[in-house]
Amino acid sequence: MLRLGVSAAGQAVNGARERGLSVEAARELLAEFQAQPGAWQPGALYRRITGGLTAWPPPIENHLAARRRADEVDRFERQRADGSAAMQTAAIERREQAEREEKYGQRLDGMGENERRQLKEEAVPDEAVRRHMPAKMMRTELLRVLDERNGRAAI
Repeated sequence: MLRLGVSAAGQAVNGARERGLSVEAARELLAEFQAQPGAWQPGALYRRITGGLTAWPPPIENHLAARRRADEVDRFERQRADGSAAMQTAAIERREQAEREEKYGQRLDGMGENERRQLKEEAVPDEAVRRHMPAKMMRTELLRVLDERNGRAAI
């Protein structure tokens, strides 16, 4: 407790013993205090250990402001990481689509109406979805199915 700033650590230990505070309960209080550096003065820890306080006092305002700033930084970093991952995924998907377009685009464009209808039904089984799907998205799905077919034929 001395390293946590409680100058009367010996008195705190004696007070904890006198009130029957278990070692586990004391460790929990120490862990709570350490989990939020700057939230409370060492006196609050002393009073929690000795029984002078039954609950932690409200955190110090400077601590709350610092915690809010740290939370904002964390949130920004998570959003940036999520955005970066999404951008990487999108780049991979664009590259794969370009490869499929190069491999199967002419074949798809040269298909007859019946063959193309069957391919659409395979790619997007739900007729309502198929009917309202944008052309670019449908083309992506058709090329994906052609690529999958080619992969199965190679096996």
